[in-house]
Amino acid sequence: MNAFLMLLKREIVRMIRRPSQLVSTLAMPVMIWIFVGAGFGGTMGEGSFAAHLAPGMAILVVMLSTIMVGMSLIEDRHMGFLQGVLVSPAPRWAVAGSKLAAAGLLGALQGVPLLLITPLLGSGGSIVGVALASVVLLLTATAIGGFGLALAWWIDSSRGYHGMMMVLIMPLWMLSGALFTSETAARWLVVVSKFNPVEWCRLSADAAMDGALSSVPLAFGGCVLFAVAGTAAAVRTLGAAPRASTE
Repeated sequence: MNAFLMLLKREIVRMIRRPSQLVSTLAMPVMIWIFVGAGFGGTMGEGSFAAHLAPGMAILVVMLSTIMVGMSLIEDRHMGFLQGVLVSPAPRWAVAGSKLAAAGLLGALQGVPLLLITPLLGSGGSIVGVALASVVLLLTATAIGGFGLALAWWIDSSRGYHGMMMVLIMPLWMLSGALFTSETAARWLVVVSKFNPVEWCRLSADAAMDGALSSVPLAFGGCVLFAVAGTAAAVRTLGAAPRASTE
């Protein structure tokens, strides 16, 4: 446990010391939110389209923030720090756990401001709703971060990893229903989105903001399983034989 806490502190401090990454992670979703919300503001019969976008944008912030976790793993490998940790008495789950915990905490904290703005757009919401939605953001960050760590284990280039994650993340997010409603989207798009785990997380966050998380038990259960699967993927992959750097 001491090793886990020490590694967690290191991850959080390292991420905080890179404010440009934190700002850029938040800036792009906010700009998309503003322009898309304003451009399609009249497409919804009732309510604000910007308010409809808010939970999905918070999910996007979380997904983008988790990219830094995999990049930190690649950097640790190149610097030799990862090899030192893997041969130390520290359990390997502490490496994956510390990075996932840091990704979850910082990702959720970055997404919360968007949730706090939602009530100002006339979409209801409460402190309890924001708290429940924050839990969903934490689960989402854990899931994406876990699979990202598993992918980063086999990639030596930070740029290559970043590019692959963007190719995977953006389609998952766009198919989550964040930009469309089931009433306006093509039938095939609605069907495909129902098998998308990010859609389960978005539905859970949306319901949580309305204080009705219990109304989507299957979606929330799927979100929890998604987080468990991501965690298992990271722990299992990092528990494999040490992989030497090509540098």
